[in-house]
Amino acid sequence: MTFTGALASTFCAALVMAPFASAQWRTAQDAEICITGTGERSLDIAVCGRALRRTGLSELDRASVLTARGKAYRGSGELAAALTDFDAALMLNPVSANTFNQRALVLEESGHHRRALEDFRSALALSPRFAAAYKNRGLAQFFAGNLAGAGVDLDAALALAGDDAESYVFRGFLHYLAGRYRDAADDFQRVHALKLPYPYLPLWRYLAGAGSGDGARGELAEARAALSPGEWPQPLLDVYLGELYPERLIAALEDADHSPGRQRRLAASHYYLAALERLNGRRGRALPHLAKTMALSEGRMPERVLAEQELAAVGRSQY
Repeated sequence: MTFTGALASTFCAALVMAPFASAQWRTAQDAEICITGTGERSLDIAVCGRALRRTGLSELDRASVLTARGKAYRGSGELAAALTDFDAALMLNPVSANTFNQRALVLEESGHHRRALEDFRSALALSPRFAAAYKNRGLAQFFAGNLAGAGVDLDAALALAGDDAESYVFRGFLHYLAGRYRDAADDFQRVHALKLPYPYLPLWRYLAGAGSGDGARGELAEARAALSPGEWPQPLLDVYLGELYPERLIAALEDADHSPGRQRRLAASHYYLAALERLNGRRGRALPHLAKTMALSEGRMPERVLAEQELAAVGRSQY
């Protein structure tokens, strides 16, 4: 073959292969964007779907894309679609601790607590140092009322990831319920140092501090001053500071019929008013507030679990 003929053959081969190489590149690019995420869930779902429709993904890559899309579906509240993707991902890659952990979260949010625990167990068997799986299982145990199991898992999570503020919050709740106020105060102080934007943290720091004989009323005033007028939970802080009657707080919340989050704020307020009554030695006046918290709570509210445990303690004469 002449040089010219060889060059022509090479050029023709390149033309034939170019679309294939371009398609492979587009598939890889979509998969990478899907797995990395764009910060916009609807866009993530679209990009992941496009990657899955393309050819050329290995089974492991396809499983990773399905897991990423499942996370985006979960973030959008589409739990059934998320579960479908996680099921498909685990068929392709049954040794992914991350996918088991993600599916467990969806199962828990869908009300399938036992199945969620099985998936958390699988995730931890595959990856024994998976701090997020310990934390997520700990939170699932907390909301199911298994506080002993929650404590074990949160301790394990913090032993592996000592900067996880959410784990400190929930472990602080457990310490507080058990009367370990100094330990609770220490955990809430760590949350403060980690700068988690948790609106009720000033109240918890005050309650735990007061329980351990070291109440920091000045910190409540500082937290209140840092809020804009009317910003939640400023009215609740006003009650703790003695600047607003509890009855007026409850009346204002009850009158705000169409305010977003009104019922959750009302349920939480009843819990924190109960905590204040209990702190001031008026335990009998705390009980109606706890009952209201139980009646008004929506979804996974920690105040509901805390109120339930405190009402159970009344039945055991430990309140």
